[in-house]
Amino acid sequence: KFNDIFYWYLHNAMVHFTTPHGLEQYSGAAWGVRDVCQGPLELLLATQHHTEAKTILLTVFAQQYEETADWPQWFMFDRFANIQHPESHGDIILWPLKALAMYLETSNDFSILDIELPYTEIPTFDRSPTRSTLLRHVQRAIDTIASRFIPGTALSAYGAGDWDDTLQPAQSAMREHMVSTWTVALTFQVFQQLATAFRQAGLHADEQRLLQLGRRIKADFNQHLLPDEVVSGFGYRHADGWIEPI
Repeated sequence: KFNDIFYWYLHNAMVHFTTPHGLEQYSGAAWGVRDVCQGPLELLLATQHHTEAKTILLTVFAQQYEETADWPQWFMFDRFANIQHPESHGDIILWPLKALAMYLETSNDFSILDIELPYTEIPTFDRSPTRSTLLRHVQRAIDTIASRFIPGTALSAYGAGDWDDTLQPAQSAMREHMVSTWTVALTFQVFQQLATAFRQAGLHADEQRLLQLGRRIKADFNQHLLPDEVVSGFGYRHADGWIEPI
């Protein structure tokens, strides 16, 4: 059974990487930032195709928006580069960072952090004249993540959503005060993985910043999102500052 299903996992990952089409959306024609940083990249790392995995990372990081340091939900490239979805769910900004951490752990290619890349400009979706090292792209993304914490906490605001594409608050104002526990846990995991990679790269200031943010996230997670030792799905910050687990 494993051999039978593994073929289709491999097939789906390669379809997304080479066509590109969404993993489950064969009528599409774009890279979903979340999708391509998971299946295709993890497949290439597992099979030690580090050069191809590096290509994914450089393509995705060049797609980072200069104005926000965030990414689109999905984007096209080549002659269709002007077609992309500039808004994204609250977890999307984490996936390029997680993909990079996995690449560094697997390849030990820390020189990738020194490669200079452009950004993408809004609303033209042209490449920017500004070029920054990939490390600076990462630092800017971390700044953006921290800026979106619910005030007084290290818990990311729900924003435009999490992995569940269908789940949106009935009142849009709730997006700034609601927390997805899943996104918070993912943020902690990504920061821990990236901190380990930075330590191996000798980037101790960046490592310590991530570890400090991780300690704050863990403390707030345990305080606000773990009622009766059961993880809640969401949290909501009321006007008085109290975060109610949901």
